[in-house]
Amino acid sequence: MTRGQRIQHLTFCVELLYPGVHRLRVALPVVLAGGPVVNEIVRSYVHRAAGVVLIAVSLYHLWYVITTPDGRSLIKDMLPTEGRHRRA
Repeated sequence: MTRGQRIQHLTFCVELLYPGVHRLRVALPVVLAGGPVVNEIVRSYVHRAAGVVLIAVSLYHLWYVITTPDGRSLIKDMLPTEGRHRRA
């Protein structure tokens, strides 16, 4: 895996995990301290920015897979072939 592919996948993973982790950060202070710690306006902007980054990374990933030889070869490697299920 190239450096660019690693960065792409790391960014994608972080953006996919962000909503769950952020929800825990928001919910736990309410339960433990009785009130929210994070300003609602700041939280909404950060959440929207994370959504925009997730969409951008997804579109870049799709572009990469369609247009580059490395991306196309990765897709070909993932497609099922005759006899592959017997090796597993």
